[in-house]
Amino acid sequence: MTEVNWLYKATKQLNDLLDYVAIEHDRPTVAEKLIEEIYAKAEQYARQPLMGTPRFDLLPDLRFFTHKRYVLFYVPIEDGILIRAVIDSSRDFDSLID
Repeated sequence: MTEVNWLYKATKQLNDLLDYVAIEHDRPTVAEKLIEEIYAKAEQYARQPLMGTPRFDLLPDLRFFTHKRYVLFYVPIEDGILIRAVIDSSRDFDSLID
């Protein structure tokens, strides 16, 4: 069985995204749908972890995929993927990955 694991930082970023869309834009239904879509896409990548675009220049084994305007960085692990960051694509994410 494949797994999607999340670093604490990535979980916080996802929760911040949920709050931003739901509260600041007063769109709770849109926010919930967005989060569900991100989880579903992460599950797809967990089943085929090498499918993501490599960013080995930032970290060994680091890959990413996008959903709408968000970039999710992850590394393949034994039974799936470990999501390291969820970042708005308008940001300079090179400095946000550790």
